[in-house]
Amino acid sequence: MCKFVHFGFARQFNCTKKIVMKKPAKFNFAPLFNLVKSLSMSERIYFKKFTSANTSKDDKESVMLFNALEGMNVFDQQKIKAVFIEENLVAKINLTGFYLNYQLMGILRSYHSTISIGAELKDSLRDMELLYNKGHYVQCKKLLEKAKKKASHYERLDRVIELLEWERKLVSKDIGIEHQEKFMRKIFDELGEVLEKKLNRYQFEHCFTIKYSMIKRYNIFRSESDYKRWKKLTDTSIFLKGGKPLTPTAEIYHHFINSMDYFVKGNMHKVFSIVQNRFEALEKMPDIIKDSPHQYITVLSNIASLRASLSIIGTTNYKENKKIFFNTLNIIKKIDANTTELETRIFANISIHEIGFHINTGDFIIASNLSEHWEKEMIKRNIKLGKCSELSFLYYSSYAHFASGKHFLAHQSINQLLKSNYSETRIDMQCYAMILNLMLLFDIGNIKDMKTALVDTEKFIIKKDRLYRIEKTIIELFKALIKKKVDANAIKKTFIKVKEKLMLSKKEKYAANFDEFDHFLWWVEGKIGGKTMTELAKACLQTK
Repeated sequence: MCKFVHFGFARQFNCTKKIVMKKPAKFNFAPLFNLVKSLSMSERIYFKKFTSANTSKDDKESVMLFNALEGMNVFDQQKIKAVFIEENLVAKINLTGFYLNYQLMGILRSYHSTISIGAELKDSLRDMELLYNKGHYVQCKKLLEKAKKKASHYERLDRVIELLEWERKLVSKDIGIEHQEKFMRKIFDELGEVLEKKLNRYQFEHCFTIKYSMIKRYNIFRSESDYKRWKKLTDTSIFLKGGKPLTPTAEIYHHFINSMDYFVKGNMHKVFSIVQNRFEALEKMPDIIKDSPHQYITVLSNIASLRASLSIIGTTNYKENKKIFFNTLNIIKKIDANTTELETRIFANISIHEIGFHINTGDFIIASNLSEHWEKEMIKRNIKLGKCSELSFLYYSSYAHFASGKHFLAHQSINQLLKSNYSETRIDMQCYAMILNLMLLFDIGNIKDMKTALVDTEKFIIKKDRLYRIEKTIIELFKALIKKKVDANAIKKTFIKVKEKLMLSKKEKYAANFDEFDHFLWWVEGKIGGKTMTELAKACLQTK
C-alpha cells in the first residue's frame, strides 16, 4: 500500500500492488496503446509524477512500457517486444501489460477525483455507504450535508437525488419517531422540486438538440421553402409550452435556442446579441465553468465564429473586430484541457476559426501556413477531430491553399475530404467542397478529371436537394468551361455572364446567405481580371 498525497489529496491507494497470476494470459496491447495516446498532457504528467514518487527501483517495467507506447506514432507490437528483449524481461511482457493497464486506471481515477466535482461527489457517496454500513450515522449525516450543498451549487441534480435517498435512509437513524413524518415530507417535497428542475432542463436540452441537429445537417437555409421546412421540423412549442428555465443550464439552452432561429436566417448581428447574453449568464457561474467548461467553450466558439464571419467582418471596424476575435481565442487557449475530449474541442475551435478568419479577411497565405502548422500539431499531439470539425478543417485548409496558389496542398486536402464519408453532416459544406474541387481542377488545367468531377458534383447536389439557383449557375459555368477550354476570350465572357447571374440570384431572399458564396465570387471576379482574389477579399473589410 502506498500513500497518495499529490495536489493536496491524500488517500490510501493500492496502486503498486502487482496483479498475481500463475500463468499470465496473453495481453492485447493495442487497447492499452490507444489509452496511453488518449491521455491529455496533464494526465501524462500526473502519471509520471506518481510513478516517480511511488514506484520502487526494482519495479520499473510498467514505466518502461508506458514510455515505449507513448513514443509510438503507430501501434507496433514488435517494438514493444524489442524493448523487453533488450532488458532481458521478455518473460514479464504480458504481466506488465496487465499491470500498467490496472495502474493507469487507478491513477486516472485518483487524478480526476481531485479535479472533477462529479468524481468527488461519487467518492463522497462511496464513503457515506461505508460509514452507514459501519453504523457511523452522525459522520454519515455530516458528509451528506456537505456533499448535498456542493451538488446543489454545481447543479449536479442526479447526485442531489441520490443524496436525498440517503437522507431518507438516515431519518430512522437520527430523527425521533414523533418527527420522522415531518422530515420525510420535507425530503419528498425537495425531491419533487429537483425532479421538476431535471425535467425542465431535459426539455430545453431536447429542444436545443432538435434545432442543433438540423443546423449540423444543413447549416443556414437558402430559400423560403427551407425556412418553411425549418419551422415545421423544429417547432418546439409542444415541448416547452411557454415554460421558463428553472436552472442556469436550462437558461443557457434557452438563449441558444433563441439564437438558432436568427442564425439560420443569416441575421448574425441578432445572433451576436443573444450570444452575448449567454456569455454574460455563464460569466456569473465561475465555479460551474471551472467544473464543466463545455458550455463556456461553446459560447466562446460562437463568438469567435461570428467575429470570423463575413457578415460581421463586412460591417464592423476591422482592427477592433480582429482584436476581439484573437482575445476570444486566447481565452479558449487558457482553459485547462484536463481530458482528451476537452483538448480536442479546444484544438478544433482555435485551429478552424483562426484559418477561417484569415480566409475571410483575404490573408490566404497566413491561412495556408496556419493550416500546415495545425496539421503538424494534430499529428504530434495525436488529436483526432470529430467528423464535423474534420470536414470544416479540411474545407478551409483546401480553400486557403487554393487561394494562395498552393495547388498541390489544396489537392491533398480536398481529396482527403472527398474520400471520407461524412454522411449527413454539413451537407452544404460537402457541396461547396465539390465545387471547390472543380475550381482547382480548372485552374491546374485538368479538364479530363474536371469532366468526371462535374458529373459527380451535379449528381450529389441533386441527390441532397441542394440545386438552388446559384448552384445551377455554377454547374452551367463548368459545363461551359469544358467546351471553351482553348478560347481565352470566350472563357472571360462566360465568367462575366456568370457574375451577372450570380448577382441577380443574390437578390433573392436567403439565396446568398453563406460565406462560401463570396469565396466563389472572388474566384469568378478574379478570372474576369483587374483584381486578385486577395484584393477582392480585402475590399470587404471595414477600415474606418
